[in-house]
Amino acid sequence: MTAGHDHERRSEDRRDTVMVYIDPQALQSMEQAAWDAKQASQALLEAAEDGDLNAQLQLARNYQMGRGLEKNDEEAVYWFAKAADGGHLAALFELGLCYAAGRGVKRDEAQALELYRQAAEAEFIPAICALGVCYDTGAGLMEDPEKAVELYHHAAEAGYPRAQFYLGRCYECGRGVEKDMHKAVELYTEAQRNGSAHAAWALGMCYEQGNGVPVDKMVAAELYLEAADDGFAAAQCNLGFFYGHGIAVGQDAAKAVYWFTKAAEQGYARAQYLLGVCYETGFGAAKNRRKAVALYRAAAVQGYGEAIDALDRLGRSI
Repeated sequence: MTAGHDHERRSEDRRDTVMVYIDPQALQSMEQAAWDAKQASQALLEAAEDGDLNAQLQLARNYQMGRGLEKNDEEAVYWFAKAADGGHLAALFELGLCYAAGRGVKRDEAQALELYRQAAEAEFIPAICALGVCYDTGAGLMEDPEKAVELYHHAAEAGYPRAQFYLGRCYECGRGVEKDMHKAVELYTEAQRNGSAHAAWALGMCYEQGNGVPVDKMVAAELYLEAADDGFAAAQCNLGFFYGHGIAVGQDAAKAVYWFTKAAEQGYARAQYLLGVCYETGFGAAKNRRKAVALYRAAAVQGYGEAIDALDRLGRSI
């Protein structure tokens, strides 16, 4: 034990004298990139102030994402509104998204709906799909599943993957249209090929469960991986479950924990519960009851039943 402590002490002493070498070329490249970003932002701001609608839209997006300048949702809304006032349809739509989410502006579903309608009347496809979501969920108006299907269909025919996914979901659930799993699979496949992570996950579920297609868990795993790599939490959780149980992939506890963690960090309740199980049992991670309880609680407050049961079993409250 003494030798171990002496080694730690010597290591700490050495840290004080270690010189960190930075390649001058790498440093110059970093400084140049920072300078270029600053110059680009200044040029974009000047163009936006001169009334360039595309510059106003891009500046709004940059403020929203914190690209090349400090993130500022209020400034983003200001420039979205400027571009929208000039008739830029994408800005009109994205301003609607801000009102719907309450991002940079007070949440106002009615205002979001009005902005979507204006853009949809000019045949802006993403706005047509968003309007469909409003009718589907009753956001800002009375639910009308049939109207939602009509709008999704319009946008899906234009090749918009989000609408293809939503329309597929309507066919899968029989919402606003007669249930048809084969049609749902067809639409999910189209949307997945057009880059929709939601659709890749939904199609994976179809292959896992044999809904509208023969059961093929290998294909399901491939689709979950595609959506998981794109950051889709439900797919990350499903992929973690596959690794945890050796379904269509070799059992790998570390990979299961990795994917559960990715999904849990996004607040996905099922993943929080399953990651809690991993910490409680030591599956793929060192046992840590404190972490397990915290994860069970995070899932339980979202109403996840198995997490509530786990807390009861451990004698803990939500």
